[in-house]
Amino acid sequence: MIRALSPYYITVPLQYVTSSLQTSEYFKLHIKVWSGNELSVPADVSYTIVYDNTNSETGDHVINIAPLLRDFIEFTPQDNGQNFGILNADGNQKWVKTYVEYDGGTTDYQPVTELFTSGYSYGTDGVNAETRGPDTANKPQILLEDNDYTMWRGGVFNVPISLEDLTGSTTVVARSYPSFQVSESNLVSTTSNSDSLIKNIWVDTSAATTDEYLRVTFNGDVIDFVLKDEFRFDPMSVHFINKYGAQQTFVFFKEKRESIEVTDNVFESNIGQPSTGSHQFLRYNVQSRTTIKASSGFITEDENEAVKQMMLSERVWMYDVTDGFVPLNIKTTSTSFKSRQKERLINYDIEFLKGYNDINNI
Repeated sequence: MIRALSPYYITVPLQYVTSSLQTSEYFKLHIKVWSGNELSVPADVSYTIVYDNTNSETGDHVINIAPLLRDFIEFTPQDNGQNFGILNADGNQKWVKTYVEYDGGTTDYQPVTELFTSGYSYGTDGVNAETRGPDTANKPQILLEDNDYTMWRGGVFNVPISLEDLTGSTTVVARSYPSFQVSESNLVSTTSNSDSLIKNIWVDTSAATTDEYLRVTFNGDVIDFVLKDEFRFDPMSVHFINKYGAQQTFVFFKEKRESIEVTDNVFESNIGQPSTGSHQFLRYNVQSRTTIKASSGFITEDENEAVKQMMLSERVWMYDVTDGFVPLNIKTTSTSFKSRQKERLINYDIEFLKGYNDINNI
């Protein structure tokens, strides 16, 4: 799976074989992008990159195709209200096929088809990070780091899974412990449709009134979500695109404060007298952005990685069942990650800007 927010390099040899080894005069790297069935490759080419081998070199030429892929995905978050469900991630990932043609020929060299997302890799992950998700083995898996997470008892959250390497069928289980107050399961099967290769397990915890944690199991991957009560504040659920290009949930349990910042322009008019109620100075182009400052409450040190990925995400939303998804931008640009050894209790205050003007002007 290509994570298109980080470079992805195609290495093209400058020599090719017909009846003998030939040094190319030029080559064309063709790129096709589409949604749906992997085998339904479109006839139209999305991009063609031409390289002229003017010096008759015999090595390799390397091309980064990631910047061309990024614009094909406009991420749409998935929502199932207060109901358990396994939702297709739809167009949040697509197929890309690359192949090479040399010197005007019609033979396709190096044909490769890959799934790509709007995820990214870290600098230490190396070139063309090959793992599908958090595990080193290429296998169906949960697209979250292998940690425990804190979730609000009475809320909903999302768990993304990848079926890219699934063969046959397997069961996804979401169950609360120790009393099984939430016990849901669903069968998922192998697919070649890009829209359903990443799925979102949408979990409602409201039935787990006394259970301590909820466990999601998929193909041997197990993630535990510790259920936490909050009686004073109304927790704020945030969804964001994580490093794998999948939808992840993080909950801010404590106080949430909103403020606004207004900008405007003023011009002086002569339309009437102040004594009759007319403005000598009139405002125009009034704009306002709302800032939300939210506190996480006490979380585990393992969740530092979730905070990091949320702050690195290009798309963030606030969610509740009534209002759905509200777009946010991260306003906080730096934070010091905390540890149990030093701070004992770990919490974060993060500022968000609503991702739109308070006055609709589009």
